[in-house]
Amino acid sequence: MLVEGALCDLGSVILIAARASRQDPDGVYEQAVVEAIKSGAVVSEFARLGPPCGNTVDMLYRNASAHASIAVDDHGITATRREIRDGRLVSSKTVSLTDAEFGEELLALYELLLALQLALLPWMTGHSDPNMATAVATATASARQRDQILALIAGLAGMSNVTVATAEGHLTIRAAPPVTGAGDRSETKVLSVVPVAFGTTPRPATVTLDLTGLHPVTFTHDEFAVLHDPD
Repeated sequence: MLVEGALCDLGSVILIAARASRQDPDGVYEQAVVEAIKSGAVVSEFARLGPPCGNTVDMLYRNASAHASIAVDDHGITATRREIRDGRLVSSKTVSLTDAEFGEELLALYELLLALQLALLPWMTGHSDPNMATAVATATASARQRDQILALIAGLAGMSNVTVATAEGHLTIRAAPPVTGAGDRSETKVLSVVPVAFGTTPRPATVTLDLTGLHPVTFTHDEFAVLHDPD
């Protein structure tokens, strides 16, 4: 599911960009091209990029899953990939993994997906091409997607148990603050979630950051206008 869904969606941007840089056919981000991309082509492009991208997706498990060739037992999983041509089995490969080993494979895939999001989202939202800007502006996130984005940014800043609430143009982010040692100053990292909140659609008029054990603080968008100053 992750390979055919999130990996293919995010990886298609990388694949098409690579095609364009090589002047390959279909190196353009059009609907007919995007919808024709298969996960195998994305994984092959990552393999060209080399580690760590090329080592995080093993299509054996995806192919085994697609052909119902995965067995789960008390010790882990056994996956069998079968290659069939002209109605005949021409080769097969079986791999057995413990639960911990399979967990490592899955974690590597999750890490790659997270890295792709962190790399592509700023590129897409800050792109100068008017067609890209229009597409981003019209592709508004759902409330659930907005909350997940804010929880991700808050988590990267060390916060936990993040919840988001909205009411009448006001957005409140509640979370447990980062665990810090003596002399640590985490204010800058903690505040990183606030301008992100103002970047959501519809944009809130005010944002309150409510951290457990601290006084809630409410911000307005104008307080972050300095972020647009190149100095």
